[in-house]
Amino acid sequence: MDPYLERLDERALALQTQLAPLVAALSEARCLPEYREALRHDLLCIQILLGYSWNRIGDRELSALVALDWALVQGLGFSAKLQQLALRGDWVAKTFEEGELDRYRFLLRDHGSETRFQIPHWAESFESNPVLSDGLSRLATGLYAYLSLVVRLDGKVDVQETRGFQAFWAAYKSLKKTEFIQTDSVTANVAAAQTSFPSTPIPPPKFVPQAWGMIGADRTDSTSLPKRPTAPIARIGESTEPEIVALPPVPSVAARETELASALAELEALVGLGSVKDEVRKLSNLLKVQILRRERNLKEVPVSLHVVFTGNPGTGKTTVARLYARILKGLGLLERGHLVETDRAGLVAGYMGQTSEKVDEIVKSALDGVLFVDEAYALTTGDSADYGKEAVVALIARMETHRDRLVVVAAGYGPDMDTFLESNPGLRSRFPRVWEFADYAPREMAEIFLSLCKRYQLELTPKALDALASRLKALHENRDGSFGNARAVRNLFEATVSRQADRVANGQDLSDKVLCSIEAADLI
Repeated sequence: MDPYLERLDERALALQTQLAPLVAALSEARCLPEYREALRHDLLCIQILLGYSWNRIGDRELSALVALDWALVQGLGFSAKLQQLALRGDWVAKTFEEGELDRYRFLLRDHGSETRFQIPHWAESFESNPVLSDGLSRLATGLYAYLSLVVRLDGKVDVQETRGFQAFWAAYKSLKKTEFIQTDSVTANVAAAQTSFPSTPIPPPKFVPQAWGMIGADRTDSTSLPKRPTAPIARIGESTEPEIVALPPVPSVAARETELASALAELEALVGLGSVKDEVRKLSNLLKVQILRRERNLKEVPVSLHVVFTGNPGTGKTTVARLYARILKGLGLLERGHLVETDRAGLVAGYMGQTSEKVDEIVKSALDGVLFVDEAYALTTGDSADYGKEAVVALIARMETHRDRLVVVAAGYGPDMDTFLESNPGLRSRFPRVWEFADYAPREMAEIFLSLCKRYQLELTPKALDALASRLKALHENRDGSFGNARAVRNLFEATVSRQADRVANGQDLSDKVLCSIEAADLI
């Protein structure tokens, strides 16, 4: 292992020693797993802010971050482990090291572009506890010292690293309550180094991290980088805190209004769904009023955004859920406004204890957007040994934990969704709104069919229009619980196009008019 990286590993272990009272207090409070999970999340966020990604990070930077993860999250020394394995052969240690670097790359890849820190928000509940408050303050200062060296590993700090480091400190600075003097010789070495940032103004960056909407420039390969940082190193006592530069602004009011207007227009353009459109309009107006009250320092009426969609397949539930996410983004209530789709298979594991982890993973991907749980009733239809109910309990807990960042839409058939809502006392209160997606009427189904024809430059003859009306009326009258609505219309359209192709291919006239014409025989 690089001697300089070994010294960084020593610093990480010294920081671990310094944080021992914090870890002990969290363990006693039964919060240690949550703390470690949040800390690893934040360490990955820092890498994204610094411009690193799973396929664009130098080996030296990656090794330094792995050492920090080992020390603070796993409570172990990375270099000590490598030295222990080297006794069994250098190739054993090398293989293990490469495996750990790959593991961390996979963590970075799976983390995506998330840059919201959890520890500062999570720590707010511990402000009155002096042990925990002091420990978190030491964590902030220790990370500041360690990361200031990591960004200097290649001998320089580029614009993105500077901005990312400043963003990290802007979030973590709140944990640093007071300065404290290092008296122990071991802990004195922990925070001995912090980076002095250039005193000259930093030019505006040409890019910002991915989470802010743009992709950073390519990073240079670190395989030939110098082994020691060339930048000067300052001690904690010196004034070394970087000037905090404000994060990029949130979308402007005009941008949000454009997003909102676009989503509402697309909703209105959908065929049918009259009652659903009314519900969306009513909720949008309610939320607009609450936002105005907030801006004018008036008391707001709490509004739950979680919704249950009931209806048969093919009634537009997923499409409306996606538009609902965009509407909430346009109102400024969701930052990203994306839709994450899942079902029972995406939430329930096959073994005890794993279901909660799957729920955490899917919820994490949906933060600042909408989580769409299709056929949600399937979570509560199993026996007592089924883990679906465990997924419901975990999901309810995450909905409460992330109530300002997560909206859940549960979808399924009407009667089954009633059973779902009654299966857990916490569901009915968290899903106060139930939007019913009625089956399409024959006229609406015809409108969908004709819109498909228009999209693909096909035109029905008068007799074909009559045949279509008869066919759709029969489909509607004979429908059952598995009726596919818009999906059934699309299936009919595809079958019609196939029969039209067989008819045209066997004929002599291949003019454009013939190729674009649908006849009554094609609909039989």
